[in-house]
Amino acid sequence: MKSPYPFRTRHLVGREPSEADATVYGRVYGALGERELQRNLQDQARHFVAPWTLQVGGRDVGVGGFRLGFGADDGIELMLSLTPDVPQVGLAGEFLTDAILFGAGTLRADRVFTFADSETTLSVRMLRDAAFHDTGPAPVPGRPDRRIMRWTSASPVRA
Repeated sequence: MKSPYPFRTRHLVGREPSEADATVYGRVYGALGERELQRNLQDQARHFVAPWTLQVGGRDVGVGGFRLGFGADDGIELMLSLTPDVPQVGLAGEFLTDAILFGAGTLRADRVFTFADSETTLSVRMLRDAAFHDTGPAPVPGRPDRRIMRWTSASPVRA
């Protein structure tokens, strides 16, 4: 039987996105919440890979997980967005560690990329500590601080 919670850390539980997640998507993405939810629902239906709805203690606190990468951004994309009322750094660090293990082990990913800037939950420093490498600016108009960070299975892990 398929588990309704494919991702677990010490504090976080991730489940596949569903129409019932509109409220948390609205809290995370604001006016873009419905669009992001529909995107993730489509990815889950088509590819069986989409960011999870994340909970702590049974309460929805964010969206995080993987999207398939296309084109020049080979590998899979890792993303995390938490609601403003939860401890960002502690949960982000816990999520990042276990998500990389999940991606490499369960999804058999050997390349992962993510975007980082002054507004993202996963900070450049946190990503560097997890053996991600800055591969340059992301092509986002008006966001010169947005960086593409990459991890490969050959990346040395820092203690």
